[in-house]
Amino acid sequence: MKLMNEGVNIHTIKVADIAKSVGIGKGTVYEYFKSKDELLEKSLIYYMNLSINKAIEKIDNANGFKEKIYTMLEIAKCNVQDFNSGNGFLFSNMGSCEFAYLMKSENEDFKYRENIINESIENVVLVGIKEQVIKGQNNKEYENLVIKSAIIGFANALYCSKFTTENDIYELKEKSYKLIIKGLN
Repeated sequence: MKLMNEGVNIHTIKVADIAKSVGIGKGTVYEYFKSKDELLEKSLIYYMNLSINKAIEKIDNANGFKEKIYTMLEIAKCNVQDFNSGNGFLFSNMGSCEFAYLMKSENEDFKYRENIINESIENVVLVGIKEQVIKGQNNKEYENLVIKSAIIGFANALYCSKFTTENDIYELKEKSYKLIIKGLN
């Protein structure tokens, strides 16, 4: 991930370059990984695990439904604005279609991560219900979809628009939050 965060293209990177960057021989890499693709996939999984765990910790530490939603939006903002982040790397090197295909693969690591994300969203929804900010929908899939859609819409608006001032971004967060409230009431 270090090389990729430095701007090395995933399609042109060589195993020898990866080995050199971590101070081992190319042969040592092949003792642990069958191919460059397997090495990159395992690196991606490792990075995603770290990123998701940090994000969930931030969300869990936030107080109340609104703060938890704003924390999710802030995480999305940071990922959109930091082109050197792992997510910026993914979409600039891999492309959203390739990444979506990888996410939908039969890889158990990705399914596990998806379950953790969904559980985190379910916990946020429970906080909102407890605070009586939102109503329970008796449909976890719908509740997850509402929150994910608002966050993706927020991230897309940041990526495609010129929301540059903190005030603009705050207003966009407010709109996204209101969208979630409407969708879950």
